[in-house]
Amino acid sequence: MHLLEPHILRSLSNIEIASIHASCCRCRFVQAACGRSHSLLVGDDGQVWSAGANNLGQCGHPVTARSTFEAIEGPFLDGERLHVIKAAVGITFSIILTDDSGKVFSFGSGEKGQLG
Repeated sequence: MHLLEPHILRSLSNIEIASIHASCCRCRFVQAACGRSHSLLVGDDGQVWSAGANNLGQCGHPVTARSTFEAIEGPFLDGERLHVIKAAVGITFSIILTDDSGKVFSFGSGEKGQLG
């Protein structure tokens, strides 16, 4: 399916992304979290991709003004990468949920205590 204009997607279950970045081939995204200035995509392999405003680290990468879609390194616990199943974003922060006993990780601005 090629969409050349805005279109409402009711589900991501039948959408397959061929590539959003040179290092991501044949990714299948199962969840998206879109905020005012940044977005996260969760792959069926548990990998998280992010892009957008990253001035406070809300994309999960070293702080820069903006970032293009790239994989987030982690989350890690005891040296092992955890499998992410859900993501949520706020204006200047992001939260990801893993299937490993429901561990939650957050990044970005904690100015109002929103990171826990």
